[in-house]
Amino acid sequence: DVLRIINEPTAAALAYGYGKQKPERVAVFDLGGGTFDLTILDLENDVFEVIATAGDSFLGGDDVDLLIAEMMSDTFLRTHRWDPRSDRQAYERLRAAAEWAKCQLSGDQSVELSIEELHYGAGGKRLDLEFELDRLELEKAVMPLLARSFDVCNDAFREAGMKPTDVDSVVLVGGSTRMPLVRNMVTEYLRRSLATRSTRTWSSPKAPRSMATPSAAANVSALVLWAAWH
Repeated sequence: DVLRIINEPTAAALAYGYGKQKPERVAVFDLGGGTFDLTILDLENDVFEVIATAGDSFLGGDDVDLLIAEMMSDTFLRTHRWDPRSDRQAYERLRAAAEWAKCQLSGDQSVELSIEELHYGAGGKRLDLEFELDRLELEKAVMPLLARSFDVCNDAFREAGMKPTDVDSVVLVGGSTRMPLVRNMVTEYLRRSLATRSTRTWSSPKAPRSMATPSAAANVSALVLWAAWH
């Protein structure tokens, strides 16, 4: 039976705060595939109170994928004088490759992609895409996009009547927070060490050692709620 439905930020707070004895104010920075939310909560003796929340329904990792796919399309257009955006199937192949590149660049400094037979030219000649992207180039391109998340953060802190420095910890949720740039921007904005807790490890020495993912948070919080009600 379904006992209760809770959202991802609350689940992350449950997963992070269970068993902590001292009161703590936590900000949950939830950057998923398609949406972004910031939730501010007070935690005390396994009691969780939502102070404020704000979100952007049109900001997430999918936007980063699209940005990379656009870069790949521009490269192919310059090289072969054909735009992959004019063919849905070709563009979807670029989007899939873009997501892979984004994930790789969370651990590596650069990636190389080769997409064979993306299109066919005169006489049926196969046209392949050869594409290189480094982390600094990607970070420069996505920084204006990610900056939108902090407009949302400002809204949440304004609603709570607080300053960013008033929180004790930050929990990162969502696969997009694996990007080193996201962690660096959050650290600078909140001026606090990021508190993360998860069953998944991101192995790159330059990436965060662990991240809170929605699935891990949901699993832990479900156990917490079950234990509380039995």
